[in-house]
Amino acid sequence: MASRVLGIAGEKTATFTVLEGKSASIGDIYDLTDYDSLTEFRHRLDDILQNFRPDLIACDMHPDLLSRRIAEHYNKEQNIPLLYVRHHHAHIAAVLAEHNIFGRACFGLALDGYGFGENNEAWGGELLYVKGSEYKRIGRLKPLRLIGKDAAAKNTSLLKFAFLYDTLGESEFIKKESNISDILLQSLQKNINCTESSSCGRLFDLACELGGIKGDSPLTRILNFEKTANNPKTDSSGYTVERTPYKNDINFWQADLTPLLLKASFSDTEFANFFHGTLAKALSDMTKAAADSLQSDEKDKITNIALSGGCILNKKLTYSLCKNLESSGFTVLQNKKLSPSDSSVSFGMAYIGNSYLSNTAH
Repeated sequence: MASRVLGIAGEKTATFTVLEGKSASIGDIYDLTDYDSLTEFRHRLDDILQNFRPDLIACDMHPDLLSRRIAEHYNKEQNIPLLYVRHHHAHIAAVLAEHNIFGRACFGLALDGYGFGENNEAWGGELLYVKGSEYKRIGRLKPLRLIGKDAAAKNTSLLKFAFLYDTLGESEFIKKESNISDILLQSLQKNINCTESSSCGRLFDLACELGGIKGDSPLTRILNFEKTANNPKTDSSGYTVERTPYKNDINFWQADLTPLLLKASFSDTEFANFFHGTLAKALSDMTKAAADSLQSDEKDKITNIALSGGCILNKKLTYSLCKNLESSGFTVLQNKKLSPSDSSVSFGMAYIGNSYLSNTAH
C-alpha cells in the first residue's frame, strides 16, 4: 500500500502537503503569526485528519517554528510518527519532486533568509548534495556576524558594523564609525549576543546597507536594489572561492564576496550590477569546484542542479546564476508551478518523509 505523508512547514508563509503514493496536494498559504490565520490552519488540518491518517508527519527541525509545534501536537495527541527535516534540504527536494526526479542524485543551491542548520547554525546560502531523504552540505556563502542575532535582519546597520569591524580590524573600524555606541562596540569586542549566518538574504541586506540603497524596510531595499541592477556584470577581483575547514571535510567550499563589498562606494547602479553579477559568478564557481572535487569519474558526473529559496525570486540574480551554471555544464532546475519561497517547503518535506518510509521498510 502507498505511504501516506503529511508535510507541515513554514511560519509566515506556512503550508501543508498531503502525499499519498504519487498523488500530492498542497494547501493554501497561511501566516501562522496571525491568530486568525493560525486558527484557520489548525481547523483545516483537523478536517483533513478526520479522513486521512498519515503514516508520518514531516516538519521543520527549527525548534521555535509554530508549524513544528502543530506537527508535534498531532504526534502527541494522535500518536502519528514524526520526522524532522532540514529546511534547505526540503527546498531542493521540492524542485526535484516537481521535475519527477526525486531520489536521483543532484546538487542544489538553497538561497534564502534563514533556515535552521546543523549544530544550531543559521543557514541560508547553501550548496547541497541531495539524494532522496539524504543530503550533504558541500558549500556555503561565507558567514556574516549578526549582532543581536535576529535583530540584524531588521536593523541592517548592525550587519554593516559587524562586517567592517571583522574585516578592517578594530582601530580602522573605530576611525570609520567613530560614533558607534559603547554597548555595540563591546558586543563586537567580546562577541556578546552575536551569532553567524551564511544567509544569502543577510548578504543582500549588508550590500544594501554598504551601498546606501534606500527603502522603507529591508525587503523594500532589496527590491529596489534588484530594480537598480539593469546590467549585472562580474568583478573578477570581487570574490574568492576556496576550500575552507568545516567538520574536517576536505571537500567543503566557500564563496566570499568581501573584496567586492569593501568597494561599495560605487554609484547605486554600478554597485547593484556588480553585486548581482559577482554573486552569481561566485555561486557558480563554488558549485563547479565542489562538483569537480567530489566526482573524479566522468561517467558518474552529476549535472543537474536545483535552485530554490526566496532569493531565487530575484530575477536579476537568478538569470545571471542560470547563465553561469549552464556555461559550466550544469542543467538548471527550478520550481515550475510552485514558488521557490517557503510556501513549497512542505511539499519537499512530504517527499523526503515518503522516501524515509521507503528506506526504513527495506
